[in-house]
Amino acid sequence: MLALFGLLAVPGRLHALPGDGGRARVVAEAQKLLAQRIREHGGANRGPQVDALIKEAGGQMGQPWCSWSVVVEFRRAGIKAPRFGRARDWFDKVHTVWRAGRQVLSRPPPQPGDVVGFTWGAAVIGHVELLIAWGTGPSARCIGGNTGGGGALQREGEGMYENWRLKRMIAAVANVVDNPKY
Repeated sequence: MLALFGLLAVPGRLHALPGDGGRARVVAEAQKLLAQRIREHGGANRGPQVDALIKEAGGQMGQPWCSWSVVVEFRRAGIKAPRFGRARDWFDKVHTVWRAGRQVLSRPPPQPGDVVGFTWGAAVIGHVELLIAWGTGPSARCIGGNTGGGGALQREGEGMYENWRLKRMIAAVANVVDNPKY
């Protein structure tokens, strides 16, 4: 955990985690899921680990599971997250702190534990990941389910991976930790 404070974004320093522990717990749960090396088997959003994760979150087998992985991370951290199977549902006016490359006025900047949304060419947000580090540089570090590894910019992947994402590719960021009610 302490190592998280000393990491550098490329380039720039990270924002420190708040002292309430909620954000640290969500990040820790994402890292635990990452350590399980969750992967699909045979594609189509299926596999023993993927099915178990979707079931725990309250979804239906075979659904895209990026959002379900975020639900599980929040719930395991003790934060009553909504049961959102669709990525775009996280980003309403109350929770969105970053949109279209800018911080929303009177809102805190993106922080570890926030939900990061991507459109990747679509009209609406179709993929979410959990923010691990938001630095002063051009990149943010995220952990996401149903994505690809090695920095792959793909909406539909086969596993749970940690990737650096260019901030200019991020459509929106939502703060759920500080206000989990939707």
